[in-house]
Amino acid sequence: MTAANLVKDPAEPAQGSDQRLRGRGPGFGTLLATAARRLGRHRVLVALVVFTFAVSLAVQHWYFPLYSGDNDEPVYVLQAKMLLQGKITLSGAAQGDFFRPWLTLQHDGRLYTEFLPGWPAVLAVSQLVFGTMVLAPAAAAAAWVATTYGLARELLTDRRTALLAAGVVALSPLTLIHGGLYLSYVFTAALLTGAAACLVRGVRLGSRRALTGAGALFGAALLTRPLDVALVALPCGVYGLIRLRRQPRAAARRALWVAVGVAPFVLVLLAYNARVTGSPVQAPLSAGGPLVNKLGFGQRQMVPDQAPFSYPVHTAVHALLLGLRTLPGFLFGGVLIVGLAALGALPRRQRLERLLLVALALAFPAGYFFWFTSLLAATHAVNGIGPHYYVPSLGFLAILAASGLLALAHRWRPALVVGLVAAVPVTAWAIPDKITVRHLVNDDYRRVQALIPAQLATPAVVLVAGTTYVPGGYPFLNNPPDLRARVIYAADLGVRANRIAERAPGRRVYRLSLDELRGNDIFGPRGSLLAQHTTAGAVIQLRLHITNPTHSRYVTSYLRLDGRSYEHVLDTASAPGRSYTDRWLLVTGPSTAATKPDVVSIPSTPADHDLVVGAALGPRAGQDDAELWEYRNSLGVRDEGVRDRGVGDRGVGDRGQLLLQTPGARWRRITFPQGQLWFESTLAGVLTETAAPAG
Repeated sequence: MTAANLVKDPAEPAQGSDQRLRGRGPGFGTLLATAARRLGRHRVLVALVVFTFAVSLAVQHWYFPLYSGDNDEPVYVLQAKMLLQGKITLSGAAQGDFFRPWLTLQHDGRLYTEFLPGWPAVLAVSQLVFGTMVLAPAAAAAAWVATTYGLARELLTDRRTALLAAGVVALSPLTLIHGGLYLSYVFTAALLTGAAACLVRGVRLGSRRALTGAGALFGAALLTRPLDVALVALPCGVYGLIRLRRQPRAAARRALWVAVGVAPFVLVLLAYNARVTGSPVQAPLSAGGPLVNKLGFGQRQMVPDQAPFSYPVHTAVHALLLGLRTLPGFLFGGVLIVGLAALGALPRRQRLERLLLVALALAFPAGYFFWFTSLLAATHAVNGIGPHYYVPSLGFLAILAASGLLALAHRWRPALVVGLVAAVPVTAWAIPDKITVRHLVNDDYRRVQALIPAQLATPAVVLVAGTTYVPGGYPFLNNPPDLRARVIYAADLGVRANRIAERAPGRRVYRLSLDELRGNDIFGPRGSLLAQHTTAGAVIQLRLHITNPTHSRYVTSYLRLDGRSYEHVLDTASAPGRSYTDRWLLVTGPSTAATKPDVVSIPSTPADHDLVVGAALGPRAGQDDAELWEYRNSLGVRDEGVRDRGVGDRGVGDRGQLLLQTPGARWRRITFPQGQLWFESTLAGVLTETAAPAG
């Protein structure tokens, strides 16, 4: 028996066998046996992959039942649902105001998200094949464990190093948290780590399959996070050029095969850009204007109608240091991993490969130094979802750390066991605070979710206070792309809120107040859901019922229309518990009764107005140093062509139609010797407003 026979796979047919002569491949049973044998050889890796997948699903179910709080998540889900409906844009006319999703821009009357379609397409496939999207991020996290192993084997060749590196990735909170999120970071990390492994293999062996695979993986990542592709492709490209510096023709051929792999994805990217932004070279992320999502320093915006904010160099330095300080708390082994990674970078053996890993690990903190939202990401990272822009760095750090630990174990044999055992409490030490904060966030989410009863009269549209985009501060308050749901959500646009009935015809309108106090206890239960009523007419009577709960002697009813103020002094010697009723008449256009104290003339030009009515209880007449209870309403004027409708003998005429939505947002002002404080309050037992057409 020769040496060749000793290493030959027994499942492979002998040379000259009948099967080979007939030109047939191995049978299905043989393929299964080969696959089982390979899985057996990699059973530890398989266990790590399965563990990551399963724990990621558990994290999504228990840790993020209502999303994480990063509003990018529902945007990715929305885009995936759009793809499932065959859409890449939405109607600006239908969804460009009350229903506008977060991070959307507009071109030619169509809305599109700032994100590229790569990751949403994966979510859509998961939904289409398995009936749920939750499997996609868990699978991406599991794939990242496998690609980390592959890259370690290609760069450092040692199987133990590769398994340790895969284990660090699999056991790191950063991986398991993002494996339970609909965000794209762990998916991109898996693609780029796999691309780097394929490229290194292709450079070494000249394998066309590996090189085109590297290009395809880079291309897929290009359809998700182009900046991340640049941060990995550049160091890998330099590595390849150095390796092949004496073989320029071979380097050119290898680069050509990489280009073959990436080309189809580039064409898809150019076509997508042209469709949504109007230009093949204009990416959606930065198409909103000169300040929207640009790299560098200065004034920046996330969306065009957001007030610009400054991102100077010193802020970038602060964000970088904060992100780096936060990162160890999301690694298996914490700061131990960072120290071991530094140790793993030192050996001279495979020096170029180690330098590549160092460059890849540092590329993300360095690249995102120029990205203005780094500060926002780092500020909320400690007990949130981590410094997510640095997610791909974890795989490269893990390979270096595994090499460093094994190098230490080579000099001191117990180091491997001691290091792994020590990593467990270091990791566990950072977890309880994260769980505590997450429970608080989830409790707040459930509080808001509970404000919307299951038996809500439907179909309904819910105005969400405090936001100009959907879903606002609560990511589960989102809409399907076609707005066809039992309950849909709309941004409360304040002065324009009276238009919501026109924008959602046939739906019952509600207003969701998220921070409204149900009493004076600021730590007590908050929020309310109130049915809204639209009163239409040329003349509207607005009636206030006021009960004085204080010892204030003066009770004043007031009305403000676009800043113009009107007052009725109802009592100058009031007492606790005394009640009053007051009314205001709202009329359009000039009126013969405009001089009457309870008549307020509204310009007949179609417009939206800010109408405030309230009660002032204080030591003197007026609002200056009084406690105030008030409703902030939206009043609209429509040109309906209604003419000469009178109200009794008051001689009140009209031009146009008034639309008043009630009840408005409810606010209370408390006056202290040191100042005044406004907060949302139910106004229960103090002030109510009712509206009805008059005439």
